[in-house]
Amino acid sequence: MASKLEQMGHVLGPRGWAQVEFPGPVDIFDNRDLFPMSTTGDPRPAPQPETLQDFICFSLVPGVAMPHPRAMDSTFHRKTLSTQAQTACMTYYSGTKHTKYKFIELRLGNRRYLVMLWPDSVATAPLGYMAHRLYILCRQPQCDLSPLFALADPIHFPQHAAAVARTYYMLLSPHPRPMSRWLPACDYVDCSKTVFAQPDYDTSLARSALDILSDPEKLNILTRLVYSQTRDLRALGFKHGLWTLDPAAEPGDLWRQAEDAVKRRDAWQAIELLYYIARQPDAAVPHGQFTVAASVALSYYAHMLPFKVLLTKDLLRLSLH
Repeated sequence: MASKLEQMGHVLGPRGWAQVEFPGPVDIFDNRDLFPMSTTGDPRPAPQPETLQDFICFSLVPGVAMPHPRAMDSTFHRKTLSTQAQTACMTYYSGTKHTKYKFIELRLGNRRYLVMLWPDSVATAPLGYMAHRLYILCRQPQCDLSPLFALADPIHFPQHAAAVARTYYMLLSPHPRPMSRWLPACDYVDCSKTVFAQPDYDTSLARSALDILSDPEKLNILTRLVYSQTRDLRALGFKHGLWTLDPAAEPGDLWRQAEDAVKRRDAWQAIELLYYIARQPDAAVPHGQFTVAASVALSYYAHMLPFKVLLTKDLLRLSLH
């Protein structure tokens, strides 16, 4: 997708995560005023985002609440606190001076991020928690906002992670760079041969997938299903339109399952079941698969998952045929 300049948009949109590509790495730790705490613990106010020339900074509306442990993982706090990312500033960094500060490295798929959470001095929305700024130091030129989702934790704290899917960013940097979108699944599959290439994708399946990601209960079940396909969990997945077959149904009893999906007004799951009826898949995939909508939802955070394993096990459906 062609790059374009966006002053405001969703952190996660139909075509993926908001992303900026930087021309080259910077040595941001030469700026002694960058962080509110020095290596000796002397307090400093967080600098205004407009003054950080080597970064592109965003305000987050609403702010993204972080689980309590994040305060100890990625900042100088010595105890768990109610933290909220009010702004996010990111840049391309390849140095080693970050080791003097409290940080955590996220290794997500082929991408690497150094993340630091510091007390903030800017807020563009009411404060529900202690205001913090998230510095994202990308180890590759492509820098995106998906660490917000990873830090919020979609499996143990789905109420925080689900909020990321509906969060807006507003550009704060006075000299912005062109924005683009990044869909992690396209690092693993040829997206031109999947549902992502459909002309109406943005207004059909994309909406269904984002609805799943923004629902804490569905997001939790979806992520758990990645790691365990127990009978009870598959039954929950079917109930929420995430899994194609109901494990409690009699073998071959697909019409009753389709009727159940229609009653719940889950059009995509009904379509899935009609596909199964037409292809008689019981022998090939007796336990079912992720529905197309669920597979698309997983594609948005594929770099945080054993996505290659899911592809190898034929658990994903990224085609309507």
